[in-house]
Amino acid sequence: MNFNGFVVLHKEIGVSSFNAVDRLRKILKVKKCGHTGTLDPLAEGVLPVCLNKATKFIKYLDENEKEYIAELKFGIQTDTFDITGTIINKNIEQVVDLAMVQKVLDEMTGDIELPIPKYSAVKINGERAYKLARSDKDFDAGKRVSTIYKVEILDLNYPMCIIKILCSKGTYVRSFINELGIKLGCYATMTNLLRTKSGIFNIKNAYKLDEIEKMFKSKDYSFLLKIEDVLKFPVAVVKDEFLKLAKNGGKLKRGMYLKFPLSSEYNYYFLSDVKGNIFAIAKKLEGSIYPLKVEHVL
Repeated sequence: MNFNGFVVLHKEIGVSSFNAVDRLRKILKVKKCGHTGTLDPLAEGVLPVCLNKATKFIKYLDENEKEYIAELKFGIQTDTFDITGTIINKNIEQVVDLAMVQKVLDEMTGDIELPIPKYSAVKINGERAYKLARSDKDFDAGKRVSTIYKVEILDLNYPMCIIKILCSKGTYVRSFINELGIKLGCYATMTNLLRTKSGIFNIKNAYKLDEIEKMFKSKDYSFLLKIEDVLKFPVAVVKDEFLKLAKNGGKLKRGMYLKFPLSSEYNYYFLSDVKGNIFAIAKKLEGSIYPLKVEHVL
């Protein structure tokens, strides 16, 4: 089977995103396989993966919102902002309660500037930050503005706490937890992290590698999401006599379409032949006699 589409992978703890995707590629025997957002080895959960032709369409995915369930421990701060690091500060005398934590979390909702962990994959002068940190080099990884849409306390049994956080793409949850501990004056570090949502992709529809391998061997491909089912763009139907022009990237006038959606809320469209076979993605051209411009032929 020619796999072109998306897989919602449930990456497990202790495995890097790269290794998880590489194993998926070998299981499915596909040439191209890439993920849309890295998860640290400590973290588990939703890791959307694009297969073959779908790798071209990562930029069309709306993945700005991420949802996590994070476990943290109050009283300690580590150099990595998570439990895998070395403890650099400790304060077990100050015990925090639900009201104290909720007050600070409310203050941290909205746009917030968070330090980028030194043990991260960002590049500093061409070098990965974590490599510089491991070699004990002194550097500043900088800061990043993130949007925290909502934070909910699921459980608090000091010194342990579990929160659910809805945030923008690129947010370092361990950095958020580190800042929470600083603001409370007692320190905090992340002990576990589960990503439950990444844009439209949900943990409820995610599969672990072993599950996918079993399904693949039994020829059950229900784990695969089609490109058109994920992107859900309107469909413009091209007349037969203009199919070759469209597939070669030519611009089509409105009369060259058998059907053209009037929806104005989308910037991208699927192009289909009269039999319903989708063959391209096109971008809307405002104020032009050619309403769409072909960007990718599937």
